[in-house]
Amino acid sequence: MSRPASLFLGRNLQPSPFDARQLLAEDFITLNKLPVLPNRQDWFLRGNRINSGRWGYLGNNQAGNCVYAGLTHGFQQWTVNATGVLADFSAQAVLDAYSNATGYDPHDPTTDRGDYCVNGLRYMQKTGIRDTSGAVHKVRAYVKVNPLHHAMVRAAAFLSSGLYIGATLHSGIWGSEIWDAPKPGETIEGGHAMDTGEVGDRLIRVIDWNTTRGVTWDWWDVEVSECFGVVSDDQFDGQGKTVAGFDFEGLLEAVDQVTA
Repeated sequence: MSRPASLFLGRNLQPSPFDARQLLAEDFITLNKLPVLPNRQDWFLRGNRINSGRWGYLGNNQAGNCVYAGLTHGFQQWTVNATGVLADFSAQAVLDAYSNATGYDPHDPTTDRGDYCVNGLRYMQKTGIRDTSGAVHKVRAYVKVNPLHHAMVRAAAFLSSGLYIGATLHSGIWGSEIWDAPKPGETIEGGHAMDTGEVGDRLIRVIDWNTTRGVTWDWWDVEVSECFGVVSDDQFDGQGKTVAGFDFEGLLEAVDQVTA
């Protein structure tokens, strides 16, 4: 089965631009100081109940803006879990962010070239995106996680209420309810950026194209080349509470130093 024409990808498969200022998860997460993590972390539970069928394509069925759609799905997931109120975003707002960041022109298909995950993170840190109520949502900070270091992946997901990933997609995923490692002969379809909301022993679940989807750890190990723990004000409830244990003040100090 080939990729449906109505679904776009858009994550650049070339290596991300080097940035010596990139913050690393191991500099802020000390694994032996964390509590015992649950075997299954599910940040979709509340979101699935409130947001069933409403994650939205966020323009990723019109253009290769998945880098920005994936981050916006993260804002949705964090707000609905922290407050019980779903932040609603228009597809046009996400497409506008993609245009502002990359120069994409909907009237010129040659400008639809996708983007790097780190560029999307920087854009959402500096500019953010406005929801339909007028509120602006931003990334406060982000750290890079080695996707093959499963203990750190679980820890980062626990501390930042999910993960933001960049992956390669092979042709065998189309029509598959669960994405598994590619088999010999499968072709590369392109790159994709997604929000990750569940991390379990058997499966990880991601949001893509208006739904949540299970992927295996075998798929993860082969296909995920970028993984980020993201900190946003949207993760905090009305009392300013979030998951304890992240060296949040140290992280923000480092962010201030490298982004000044």
